[in-house]
Amino acid sequence: MRNPRITFGQLRQLLLDMGFTETVTPKSHVFFAHRPSGTEVALPIYRSNRIVLPHHLITVRIMLDANGLMDADDFDDFVASASVKQSASWTRLKPRSETPPRKENSRLLTDLHQERSDSKPFWT
Repeated sequence: MRNPRITFGQLRQLLLDMGFTETVTPKSHVFFAHRPSGTEVALPIYRSNRIVLPHHLITVRIMLDANGLMDADDFDDFVASASVKQSASWTRLKPRSETPPRKENSRLLTDLHQERSDSKPFWT
């Protein structure tokens, strides 16, 4: 797994689709259990759109592979495809530099620049 970028929402959906149940302990963790195989995974609470830390992904990968639910290579492929989808959605966003400044901000910056050019430099 090179530079994995998968959101908690994507990982959660994978586990739920595989038959895991989810139990949330508020302000603590999320517990996923797969009763038929006895597989259990506890993860810290993430917001749905947050990127899952690599060591948490490795924990899930090991548990799924060890219990015969998903081969490690298949998990890596899933993470890679989710990462590509995540990065593709970011490229559709307009870069900040292309967003024209609001008129109020431009006027404030012009006024600030004028004040500075009228006064002595702060280091003298």
